[in-house]
Amino acid sequence: MYNLAIYYKNGEGTEKNLEKTFYWYQKAAENGDKEAIHNLAYKYYNGFGTEKNLEKAFYWYQKAAENGDKEAMNSLAICYQNGEGTEKNLEKAFYWYQKAAENENGDKEAMYNLASCYKNGDGTEKNLEKAFYWYQKASENGDKEAMYNLASYYKNGDGTEKNLEKAFYWYQKAAENGIKEAMNNLANQYYNGFGTEKNLEKAFYWYQKAAENGYKKAMHNLANRYYNGFETEKNLEKAFYWYQKAAENGDKEAMHNLAYQYYNGFGTEKNLEKAFYWYQKAAENGNELAMNDLALCYKNGKGIEKNLEKAFYWYQKATENSKMTSKDSNNNKLCKECKQSYINYNWCQKCNTKRFQQNFSKWTSENEFIDKFIQEAQLNAKSNYEVLEWIPYDQLENISYYDKGGFSEIYKAIWLDGPIDSWNCNKQQWNRWKSQIVMRLFLKILIIHQV
Repeated sequence: MYNLAIYYKNGEGTEKNLEKTFYWYQKAAENGDKEAIHNLAYKYYNGFGTEKNLEKAFYWYQKAAENGDKEAMNSLAICYQNGEGTEKNLEKAFYWYQKAAENENGDKEAMYNLASCYKNGDGTEKNLEKAFYWYQKASENGDKEAMYNLASYYKNGDGTEKNLEKAFYWYQKAAENGIKEAMNNLANQYYNGFGTEKNLEKAFYWYQKAAENGYKKAMHNLANRYYNGFETEKNLEKAFYWYQKAAENGDKEAMHNLAYQYYNGFGTEKNLEKAFYWYQKAAENGNELAMNDLALCYKNGKGIEKNLEKAFYWYQKATENSKMTSKDSNNNKLCKECKQSYINYNWCQKCNTKRFQQNFSKWTSENEFIDKFIQEAQLNAKSNYEVLEWIPYDQLENISYYDKGGFSEIYKAIWLDGPIDSWNCNKQQWNRWKSQIVMRLFLKILIIHQV
């Protein structure tokens, strides 16, 4: 009976017929055939050859599990975990995942699911060491999702010692097995030289692979690379394409950058209405920079009718969001060097003041008044937004005339290094905003020629 079902299922020696496949699985299952019992449950679960019936699927998965079928044990656990065909019961789900995982030649999917139970504390106490153990077991048995999670555990030191080389190894294994999140993280490893030698060409390759596989963060990363000419030739049309793809997939930073492309006609025709649309989408999704730009659109009537009330509303939202982000980001965070609380996002005024003072002798505008003005601003800065810097001329690119301003001419340009973000304790240097789209918000106008 079971073999006859297989013939109907595969269309071997007869026409493929899912209804007859189901019929003979059922007959074989009712006669105690273990493999048929599992397959019958699967048919009921998915509605193949019969109407979908989760209660009957649960019944037959339970029968198969009690007969020692490890795959059925995993499926039964899933039913308990999701409340499919039975009441939701995380303790029973955990029990059956454990049975399937610990079974001789244990089921790799059950190992992965058991690890997730330990990770999240579902049906058992949260235990990152045991989660790590089962992610490792599942990975060694070929579960590609487990490989990605194992890499993340090594990267962050969850349940085991931090090990960037092993993180790189498992990200690579997962990426080669088609996990798009792993492709993006592997690109990050290559880009930063974490666990491997820095390799910008391979970073670009894996960002591209992840983007082509539909991972929105990678789409945004790839767009940034085309926009800035990092690891590839600068291409504003391709940057626009990938910002658009990422934005349509819900990436709020990409929404903002897409709006900027439309606003300025970079890589596409200038379209203020579409710029407004994407600024609005990004702002509604919580992007603080977009809130400011949306306010400007309302203030100046760009892409929308002028509306000062709405301009005020979005300026206010941006301010409130900035305060909230700062407060949340600094909750219980201490400076790694002086152990004092940050006063703003990753900002220790005490330590940063010393760093600025030590650097005073390394730059000059050749104007004493300007030097003192910048130095005073640096010493009193309570966040990266309040830092002023003297930008050497050779750090500017794409310089173009902007407007007249008082007694001087005003130019705009791209700052290659970009403004300060936060102090990197590991590298003992400043992290800087290298994205030109972000930079332009800090460098809306650069005065580089004075009368």
